Amino acid sequence: MIFCMPRYAYVYFFKQYFFMAQTTKTPSIILLSKEEIIKKIPQLKRKSEQVKNGCKYKPFITGRLNDLIRLTRKKKLEVVEEISIGGKYNEIKHLINISASLDFADVMSWAGKGNQLITFLKCSKELDDRTYWQKFREAYTCQDKVYFDYDFLKGLFGVKRKDREHMMLEEERTFLSNLPDEVLIYRGCTEKEVKTGNYGIAWTLSKSVAEQFCNIKKFYLRSGVVVERTIRKDQIIAYFEDPEQEIVYFPD
Repeated sequence: MIFCMPRYAYVYFFKQYFFMAQTTKTPSIILLSKEEIIKKIPQLKRKSEQVKNGCKYKPFITGRLNDLIRLTRKKKLEVVEEISIGGKYNEIKHLINISASLDFADVMSWAGKGNQLITFLKCSKELDDRTYWQKFREAYTCQDKVYFDYDFLKGLFGVKRKDREHMMLEEERTFLSNLPDEVLIYRGCTEKEVKTGNYGIAWTLSKSVAEQFCNIKKFYLRSGVVVERTIRKDQIIAYFEDPEQEIVYFPD
């Protein structure tokens, strides 16, 4: 039956398997149903309220709990929600248990791929400038950027903090400085982007990578085309090597 699940559902299934394997003597999967979780929500809320106010990541735990509560209130869950709801419950219990020792790396590791940047923005205020940009890089490159629009992403790169160059690794900064004054870049776009001229900020030096994104958009949106553009090197905001040779560029 597991092989009939949507591909993205495997993340929740195997995450819970390995979580239980590391925390029990006999590896097993214990995932509660929606009805069982509803009965346990009041107890979970009480435990969440007992987390010390001195825990700077308490809002993160509370936010995860509120997401779970909203999920339990849905009349009908999607397939992936049915699979993930038990895992979300276990995750929140675990976060409450380790709240005293919870650090920034823990919080980011528990944020899903679609929540990396939002979690980063909520939890990064106390980071010094250099660490801020280093952690921003990690969040950005892990984030599924389809969740955010152009202006939001552009704003993130324009934050008024020092040491912005440290969003790139040293070898990436060296690579970028060695590029010619004019650079040919590519983007796998939808036809709507081409018609409107409203392109995203993520481009690449690799035409084959752009073609891969084009094919993905054709599969999901039935619309995809590779666009190429020659820009000045000083228009490049950042370069990320792995795995897509990404060029961050503001087309406007």
